[in-house]
Amino acid sequence: MTSSENQVHSEDSPLLGNSPRDCQLNEDPPKEEVRFSPATLLIPIALATRVGTQLPTTMALLWILSVRSSASFGMRPKAIRLLCETPEVERYFAIAIAALSVMDGISTLVNCGVLSYFASRYGKKSTILLELAAGVMGCSLIIGSQLTPNWLAAWLLFPGVWLQALSNLLVYGYLINMYIVDVSTAENRTAALSMTTGWATLCAFYSMAAFFLCSDRSAQDRVYLFVATFAYVAFVLPEAFPRRKRDELRRLEREQRDNGSATTTRGSGSTSVFLVVLEPLKSLVPRRKSDGTRNWRLLWCAVHTLVVTTANIYVVPAWFVIVTTKYHFTPEQTGLFLTIVNVSAVFTLTVIVPPLFQFLRLFYERQLLRHQQTKD
Repeated sequence: MTSSENQVHSEDSPLLGNSPRDCQLNEDPPKEEVRFSPATLLIPIALATRVGTQLPTTMALLWILSVRSSASFGMRPKAIRLLCETPEVERYFAIAIAALSVMDGISTLVNCGVLSYFASRYGKKSTILLELAAGVMGCSLIIGSQLTPNWLAAWLLFPGVWLQALSNLLVYGYLINMYIVDVSTAENRTAALSMTTGWATLCAFYSMAAFFLCSDRSAQDRVYLFVATFAYVAFVLPEAFPRRKRDELRRLEREQRDNGSATTTRGSGSTSVFLVVLEPLKSLVPRRKSDGTRNWRLLWCAVHTLVVTTANIYVVPAWFVIVTTKYHFTPEQTGLFLTIVNVSAVFTLTVIVPPLFQFLRLFYERQLLRHQQTKD
């Protein structure tokens, strides 16, 4: 085994490796043996969670429409189109989208820190199962709100929305990415992340257009889907962070506390929980490099991710409201547009990005080798 294989990859590790001379200028690096990756097993989980995570948004719209018209939740698409033409529905739905987005943001910030701590103690597989259980409970409460009077529906809808906020799309994406980082190599990580995201996007059309299809039956199917996914994770998905690694992590943490090199979290229960939630944010603090300058890469990546995620969360529901209430798009027109958008995204993420990344990696390896030869 070579030294490059033994190297521990970190955020500061160069993607092209430290030994450009290992590659010949006019030769491609030897192809690695193709093996089955555990990251492939995450594709069904990404598909299932993408379908069910938009249920609070669609049910919030149906609840607003039912309160506005004193109707029941069992409305058909034609009745929805007529009710969406009223200005009150557009305004209330915009408020509901804003409230759900804020709730998702706060829940994601808190939940990712808690789940990171939980995963370090009990494993990544148990963490995914916990999130799926919260999703099943949230879906059950939201669906139960359809079967009760409107005054009682809100009391079931709000707890269900909170549980769904704790298991929203961003949290599932965080858990899936965390699992992929554990089971994939540094060279294949970007391709695996792109592939999983692309297949998850395949279900975005159904998720965002669900309120045109949302009936008692289709809503119940989401619960069945979550239950099936729970069973799939429990019996098929391997553990990415086994007990041996967890014990080693706890041993290192104890040594750090004993040496005084880490901040202790002992004290009041509230202080411990607060530190656990904010612990992932410590990685964003710029650290000094060997030349004395600070490394701002992670911080700028976090700012970019915040802006892009905020835009992605807002733009599709906002477009949904505008074309439905102002331009009176039919479900067929809306579905056709979303299908084109999401099929294009799936094609880009699954077909174009992985081979493009491999090509660019080889290209920059050759550029690095040429630069090294010129320098010598």
